[in-house]
Amino acid sequence: MKKPVVFLFIAILTAVLSGCILSKIPTKNDVTMILGEQITFSVKVYPSNEIYVWTLDGATLSNTGKSFVYSVQEGKHTLTVKAMHALVIDKQTWNIYGNSPPIANAGGDESVAIDSTPKFFWGSGSTHRRSILFPISGNRLID
Repeated sequence: MKKPVVFLFIAILTAVLSGCILSKIPTKNDVTMILGEQITFSVKVYPSNEIYVWTLDGATLSNTGKSFVYSVQEGKHTLTVKAMHALVIDKQTWNIYGNSPPIANAGGDESVAIDSTPKFFWGSGSTHRRSILFPISGNRLID
């Protein structure tokens, strides 16, 4: 009589423990990006026949697969995927921070002439200063 009970217990335990998210990309829960960039969020689950529900800031997305391509928007956003299988629901949440690109400001006394090569300095003291040259043609950097 104990064998059927043990078998039933193992079957229920296996069903409850299966359906887990095994890995995720990106691996960190907090992601900071520049506006306009795209990133693919994805999960690897077991078993592979999960049902996926993706939400962005609480709104359900139409994507139902293992991955979601996100175009970064300004501010803090929350992306969640729920992987559902039988009786198990596992979820992964990322906090996404969309920032504007950095703007370099050399100060009011600095200017760059078109078709010139500006120098950018850092460090302290005249003997330890380093510089980088960025050739400019028209309104674009020259590669």
